[in-house]
Amino acid sequence: LEENFFSWINFGIKNLEKRIQLSIVSGFLGSGKTTFLQHKIFQKDNSSSCLVINEAGDISIDDVLIDNKITKIKISGGCICCDSNSQFINEMIKLCSKRNHSDMGSKGRIDTILVESSGISDPRAIYDSIVKHPILGRNIVIKEITVLLGAVDRNSFMSDPLIAKQLAGADKIYITKTDLASNKEISEKYNF
Repeated sequence: LEENFFSWINFGIKNLEKRIQLSIVSGFLGSGKTTFLQHKIFQKDNSSSCLVINEAGDISIDDVLIDNKITKIKISGGCICCDSNSQFINEMIKLCSKRNHSDMGSKGRIDTILVESSGISDPRAIYDSIVKHPILGRNIVIKEITVLLGAVDRNSFMSDPLIAKQLAGADKIYITKTDLASNKEISEKYNF
């Protein structure tokens, strides 16, 4: 019985490794998500990666700022956590299908997805829409949710429920634009 149990665990771990790794980058408007992703993209070969850029407005600007070293999918006109969730789900299903029908190492095979959510989205709702979906839940594993907070942002995570919600779902939190604020301002705002 014990041997069968460990075989199932090993089978589960191997299947996790075969799934597409997805990371969500979130943060309020102007927190530095696009700049953060530019640095992340330049750190490695992205031939097997895809970047999903979500803009709540109808016009997408961030995709122009990101280098063309990575495949990009733009979703504008609503947040992928709610208004544009069905479009996001359909795009993820297409990526899973394309990956499942391509050979390991083949050109165009997607192994990693980076999601830049709109500044007003709830990353936990994006997470839930993936893990609870019958196709996506089997083909995608959420690697991490990263939330960025701007050091000079006038919004307070203590009083803004959306920022608090973004932070509550985060695996990692980065304070950005620290070069634009004094150490005193940062320590007062974030209680360091």
